[in-house]
Amino acid sequence: MSFGPQFCACAVKVGCHKLQCSKALTEKVKGAGLKTESVCPQRTEDKTSRLGELPAARRYIVAAVFVGVAFAIRYWLTPVLGEELPFLLFVAAALAGASYGGALVGLVALLLGLFLGDYFFLPSTGSPSTSPSVKVIHFIRYIFTASVGIALIEVLRRGKRRVEAAAEELRWEVARRKRSEEALLEAQAQLRSHAEGLEQRVTERTASLTRTVASLEDLLYQIAHHLRAPLRAMGGYSTLLLAESASNLNATAQDYAKQISLAANRMDMLIQDLLDYGRLGHIEVPLKTLSLEQAVEGALGELTYPVQSQNAVVEIVRPLPEVRANAKVLKEVLINLLDNALKFVAPGTAPRVRLWAEQGGSRVRLWVEDNGIGVNSQYLERVFLPFERLHPVEAYAGTGIGLAIVKHGTQRMGGQVGVESKPGAGSRFWVEMPSASEAQ
Repeated sequence: MSFGPQFCACAVKVGCHKLQCSKALTEKVKGAGLKTESVCPQRTEDKTSRLGELPAARRYIVAAVFVGVAFAIRYWLTPVLGEELPFLLFVAAALAGASYGGALVGLVALLLGLFLGDYFFLPSTGSPSTSPSVKVIHFIRYIFTASVGIALIEVLRRGKRRVEAAAEELRWEVARRKRSEEALLEAQAQLRSHAEGLEQRVTERTASLTRTVASLEDLLYQIAHHLRAPLRAMGGYSTLLLAESASNLNATAQDYAKQISLAANRMDMLIQDLLDYGRLGHIEVPLKTLSLEQAVEGALGELTYPVQSQNAVVEIVRPLPEVRANAKVLKEVLINLLDNALKFVAPGTAPRVRLWAEQGGSRVRLWVEDNGIGVNSQYLERVFLPFERLHPVEAYAGTGIGLAIVKHGTQRMGGQVGVESKPGAGSRFWVEMPSASEAQ
């Protein structure tokens, strides 16, 4: 006979109500470094809660002893009682046997007692004092009384067993829960310890990474400074050479000097663009509500010379909404987009640039449309990669970093970029950013 749910012997410090412990869970817990042990107390069966805990022979022997004691007392009282109450003590012995060994033992004791009482303490059938009908009535009365008593005792015994089983179950459940709670507290302490250790390691590694990034940033700036100084010297001296000694140089030498100056300038621009691109990866980019219209006007102010020198027409479809962005990064993104629109036009064509915005929900999409040379569909994604050039530097100046800065800067502000274009039909670049309403 089992009581309540069965509990497995391997649980993670908090107990388990499954019939079998999950090996997969155990492996995961061991992999996490947590201690595993049994927290389910081993059940001990109450020996007094089951009928079969006493040997049958012992129960019947004890019942026989009860009957023997009843016989001895009745025999000792025979001078006093005579033929009265021949079965009373045997009924009591049967009840005592039923209480000790169960209903079957009580019935056996009753039958044995009735036999002894009839044989020793009732007058013979020929006695005039006792008629057969009276004797039968005595038997029926004592059998009925004893049977009722035995039945009641059996009901009480079974009720007692149920109560004892429930009490044992309750004790066992209390012990299990107490151990589970203790194990849970210990597991929580272990988890807190692991969390604190992990937090400490994360803090240390973050500090180490911050120091490494700062060191690399300083190193890059030092390298850039030391690289740009010789480049400026090369460009400056080649320009002076052309200005002051051009008469002493033949056409080939003059061309070489021009190429040196142009290459130095391109290298200087490339280093600056690389620094700008790398800086976007580790600087803080706090966002705030900005006027997109003011940001566009500020970017156009930086491009006044190329706009005027190329007779470009820039149209802004007003009003432009407010966005959540970083002022410095947004300005850099817009400058590169507009510079790209002004630069990549067919020879002899005046650039025409149109800007407008579309608002959808919590996002704002700014479009920059040009009448440039366009981009083949297979290169629409590649144009945003660093150093990706679709045309030779002799045809269109640049470093190949501008659109990469646009994409990287927009992503740092939580936005996206894209382009729609066809060769010879111009391009439409778009930048999508959070709207000002998203902060509310």
